[in-house]
Amino acid sequence: LKDKFNSALTSLDPKLTEGQSAIVIDGNSQRLYVVEKTSDGLKFDYETKVSTGRRGFGRPKATEAHGKHAPAKTPDGLFRVYYTVDAKPGQVIRKGKALPVVLPDPNSGKKAEMTTKAMMLEDVDTSIDWKRSAQAKGIGIHGTNKEPRLGNKASDGCIRVSNLDILALDQIRRSNSGPLYVYIR
Repeated sequence: LKDKFNSALTSLDPKLTEGQSAIVIDGNSQRLYVVEKTSDGLKFDYETKVSTGRRGFGRPKATEAHGKHAPAKTPDGLFRVYYTVDAKPGQVIRKGKALPVVLPDPNSGKKAEMTTKAMMLEDVDTSIDWKRSAQAKGIGIHGTNKEPRLGNKASDGCIRVSNLDILALDQIRRSNSGPLYVYIR
């Protein structure tokens, strides 16, 4: 895996201290990997299926809409978790808040929802004006009520994971010795 993710690991390695973890999202395979910096370098710790933007990856052009009408692309590059939205397992999250709606199972509901927890991302590369747009649109990693779609490009730009996986990723974030970086490619 190290050869496959050379650019991601090169970007992450100088930012991490020993014992610190980071996330790598691979759009081609629709997989999420957690890497940890050890005295021997970066090692892969955790892997799971994801669902990313149904129209692929990339940054919106200045002429493209932002927010609700933005292209369904997942932005690529280096990000970090800047806040989380906590909810109960299966609880719906919208506009940064947990609603009083709890879905009975991971496959219920007519439309795809953010559920259980959301880790919202901000762009580390401040030379790109995507940071403001990403925060306005709410790019993040979150649980979903459409778990059977994981492994396929199906989201509006966020990274969907199972409800159990978002809880595991949040435990990694909480125990991390520094910011939780996310490299999306």
